[in-house]
Amino acid sequence: MTLQAPFLISSRLLPAVKVGDVTISINFCNSRTPDNRLKFRYFIDGPNLEYTADDIKSGCGDRYVPEALQQAMETLLAFLEHDGEVYRANMTRHTALDEDESSFPGNVQEWAYMNSDEIGSLRLELEERKGLITA
Repeated sequence: MTLQAPFLISSRLLPAVKVGDVTISINFCNSRTPDNRLKFRYFIDGPNLEYTADDIKSGCGDRYVPEALQQAMETLLAFLEHDGEVYRANMTRHTALDEDESSFPGNVQEWAYMNSDEIGSLRLELEERKGLITA
């Protein structure tokens, strides 16, 4: 697999991107959902932050190709960006976070809020520059 910036190889030996001092790695789960979507596992690792999940899915019938990893990372960054916005909105409403509005636990949401500009810029860069992960 060949990676082009902003992708790098993480300490987990997976394709990854950096947001500040946090590394976001992603890989195939080697399984599919019942509706034939690829599943992806991701890791968010930083000095004061560690989170992993396997809740990112591809479109129906997608193949195990390196380009799918880039698309999954774009999706993950979009969810992080959204949760940062939810965190900000909840700060101004002075109410508790609604679990239905979020994809991540509170500490990840707070980090996403604090890094929302960088997350958004990185997501746009990945969307504009296809083919950054190839076989």
